[in-house]
Amino acid sequence: MPSSTPTPEATGTVAGADHAETRNDAPPPPPPPADLLREAERLYEDDKLLAAARLLREAKAADAALLTDAHMSIIRVADDCEHFVASLKSPVDGGSDGSGDGWTKQGESHGSHDTAIYYRVDTDSAGCTNLTARVETTIQPSLLVPLLSVLNETELYATWLPRWERPVRLGVTCSEKLNQSGRASQTILIRTTSPWPMAEREVVLGAVAFDDIDCSGDIAVRLRSMGTDEKGSAAEEGIDTPPAQAEGGEGGLRRRLPLPPMPPRPPSTIAARKRS
Repeated sequence: MPSSTPTPEATGTVAGADHAETRNDAPPPPPPPADLLREAERLYEDDKLLAAARLLREAKAADAALLTDAHMSIIRVADDCEHFVASLKSPVDGGSDGSGDGWTKQGESHGSHDTAIYYRVDTDSAGCTNLTARVETTIQPSLLVPLLSVLNETELYATWLPRWERPVRLGVTCSEKLNQSGRASQTILIRTTSPWPMAEREVVLGAVAFDDIDCSGDIAVRLRSMGTDEKGSAAEEGIDTPPAQAEGGEGGLRRRLPLPPMPPRPPSTIAARKRS
């Protein structure tokens, strides 16, 4: 009778097949941290900030000594942008009054573009109260590139942003690009007018653009005021700003220009006082 015990040749064949199957199912070894850094730098140059930060975090977990200050700065900026996107995408319909996750509906309109406006009031770790507005609207896919192009032309903001001369002077009067750090990321100086007796104001904004459409479907521009004593401040970035009186506060580098002279009274008021 034939033996049920496999021959040595058969045993070797089966063992070899099992070994090959195990080898194919095993996950590939992780890339070396140096390769992760090179790929992260390439992605960052292509404005894929969040994808670059994901690779940098992997490299940091493998060998933190390889990361430079520039790499750590990318991770910090990505952390802020991820928190920003998560906040904007957080649910707003958690309550019967139209509020959820701290958002309260201010209003909505239904015309050529459906728009909904929400706001939220937060208190940060320093005890400062922050008011955040959230505007949701839908645009046609063909308008995405033109919209991003208009937002990227920061030096033209003063030509189309709302501005009023009557009954009071209010609005953006000047926008100046101080630094370009990427195809769309830049540092901007914005000057606005205010009704008397309030002086004109300036704010330095850091604009970070990132494309994460391949992973999460998001394309965003993060605007953040640049403080005077924090990471990423205008002074730390080596950006020269016009001299003016520094105004205190943690919210950013806001400067108060010299108080404008008091406007003259209308002639009719002066004549009436003389006659009296």
